[in-house]
Amino acid sequence: MASTRRQFLIHSSLATVAFVGRDALAAKTDTRLKVSLAQWTLNKDLRSGKIDNLDFAKIAHEHGINAIEYVNQFFMHKAKDMQYLGEMKQRAADLGV
Repeated sequence: MASTRRQFLIHSSLATVAFVGRDALAAKTDTRLKVSLAQWTLNKDLRSGKIDNLDFAKIAHEHGINAIEYVNQFFMHKAKDMQYLGEMKQRAADLGV
């Protein structure tokens, strides 16, 4: 059965839409917003000593948050202490934060 030009264009267009649409849908697998916790949110507890700076990643993880933002004011006295900074980084990495 011979196809007309119109049928060819319709089928070609549908195939293109299906192919491109599939890729567009695949790119949108996770459309939920990602949330991070800024350390400043806990500034009163950090300043009072109720919370230790090294426990910040653990606190975020316990609340289901996997991204954190440190504030250097809470560890200014250790900003050049590579061992301390490494410990902060390792704790976050261990928790997947």
